[in-house]
Amino acid sequence: MGDAEYARGRMRNALDHFERCFALCREHGLLHIEARNRFMPGVTGRYLYPQNAALTELEAAVDLADRIHDVRGAMMPRMIMGEILIDMAEFKAAEVPLREGLSIARSLGNRRMELYILYEQARNAQAQGQPEIARDLLEQAIGIGRQTGIHFHGPRLFALLARFAENASDCREALAEGEALVRKGANAHNVLWFHRDAIDACLAAGDGDQARAHADSLLAYTSEEALPWADFFAARGHALADCADGRGDGKALARAFEMGDTLGLRIALPAISTAQAQLG
Repeated sequence: MGDAEYARGRMRNALDHFERCFALCREHGLLHIEARNRFMPGVTGRYLYPQNAALTELEAAVDLADRIHDVRGAMMPRMIMGEILIDMAEFKAAEVPLREGLSIARSLGNRRMELYILYEQARNAQAQGQPEIARDLLEQAIGIGRQTGIHFHGPRLFALLARFAENASDCREALAEGEALVRKGANAHNVLWFHRDAIDACLAAGDGDQARAHADSLLAYTSEEALPWADFFAARGHALADCADGRGDGKALARAFEMGDTLGLRIALPAISTAQAQLG
């Protein structure tokens, strides 16, 4: 039930189900079941609460999995730790859990998780000003996806590819491929991250209307259960698109900055600061 609610984007319900599951595991001594799923409060919580709180949950998951030598249980939280550290702009710190997670994934022959971690490493390389390395890592991830099933992570892969695009045509092509996968049906993390990165891709391509459209899609997807994470990226997208179109609103930028700062999503704040400086 926790996995099902997560797949629908109902993060609060998912978190509640996982916590009830863990209580039963502890009552009945089912430690391995808890270890395999202990990372999920961090995964769900990061959409609801500050990133450092989610990171604490993931560290607990790593400790439990390492203590009982559950290899798969040790891989998953490391992967998400790296993802969250990137969002916290802790790029060097993110390298360690991602490298460890990738080693585990390859030792298990788990190509889907290998794909996921290569994608995260691509994000991290780009954030550190290494675009060529980032593109190579992303192409590796997409190559695995085309072999193992692109639906698993495709929308996120193609949205990141759109962000890496060097021209508007390539950007539109990548977004179209990702959008087609979203329309066929995708788990929540794919939908949420597709629209998040699509906003930035459209802003970079100078298409403010499409950036706003993806921001609106984020809000529509979470209309039944609002997520602070999605609210922030939508507000940021609208505020930055308005600035790019010469209709900048200092109050909207300030509100977006405060939302992102509260959530610890520091990777997304520099663009807001730049827009604020340009407004004067």
